[in-house]
Amino acid sequence: DVGIMIGFGLDDCDWLTDFTQKLHNYVVSLQDLPKINQIPSMKSALNDCDIDEVNQPSIEHFWTKYFHLHRPVKLTNCINHWPATTKWKDLNYFMQIGAYRTVPIELGRTYDDDDWGQNLFQFGDFIKEFMTGGGDEKVTKAYLAQHDLFDQIPLLKKDFLIPDYCAISSHDPVIKSWIGPKGTISTMHTDDKSNILAQVMGEKLIILASPSESDNLYPYEGMLNNTTQVDAENLDFEKFPL
Repeated sequence: DVGIMIGFGLDDCDWLTDFTQKLHNYVVSLQDLPKINQIPSMKSALNDCDIDEVNQPSIEHFWTKYFHLHRPVKLTNCINHWPATTKWKDLNYFMQIGAYRTVPIELGRTYDDDDWGQNLFQFGDFIKEFMTGGGDEKVTKAYLAQHDLFDQIPLLKKDFLIPDYCAISSHDPVIKSWIGPKGTISTMHTDDKSNILAQVMGEKLIILASPSESDNLYPYEGMLNNTTQVDAENLDFEKFPL
């Protein structure tokens, strides 16, 4: 797995991902995996949202009304047909496919905190330690964030489809994964690519600001110049008056 993660960008590493999956499956066959409880059920939050919500728009509608105009939109009922929406409810599914695979895990509240760091975990250990209790009792938050999990474990690619809306971009889509317990946070930031977030399980609070307001969000200087210093959920107007 470390070889796969370090070696991405090589022209041909399919043999390595295939071999690693076969090796993992062999290890699983030799022993009984621990039974993992289901993800705790969540109550849907109120949809306090002032952007448009559109049910399965056509690609033309998505392009003309939103993407072309750089307007955010919430799309509904677009991924209901994905096998992931049922398979991923059971954490034992992930255990069976990837319990002994090595993945990078972010440790800490947010990536701009001083005590934030990363470490390598077996996927199964990450699930057992951080994903089964809702996360409230954990002092340290753990997040499998923006990782090329589906390149590392191609079996999971069979559980979803690339949305047709990605076809309007001139670039091939880059597919990342975010898996974490309750309370994980990505600091408010900008990206150099347009984003489609497919929320397969659980719920996520998204806070958006117009690009014209970037200076008023006090971006860091240096390497984190795409990230705001402002805690968007707990505004401090004395420290950040704009």
